[in-house]
Amino acid sequence: MLPPRGGHWFDGKGAFNPRITRYKNEYLLYYVGVTYDFPIPQDKENIWADGRAHKAWMHKRTDWSCLFH
Repeated sequence: MLPPRGGHWFDGKGAFNPRITRYKNEYLLYYVGVTYDFPIPQDKENIWADGRAHKAWMHKRTDWSCLFH
């Protein structure tokens, strides 16, 4: 599990759907990251009812940077 690392990163509030693949002699990790401009919700909060879930989903990103080093 990747821990949260701050809202200023594209994956700062969460990461999910990991995939590890081998390319030549390297292993590459792909995942979807998400960030948003509100605090990380607590377990009991209903973020679907107040629209925060949709807002967070619209800011998801996939990290392809490992392909360009």
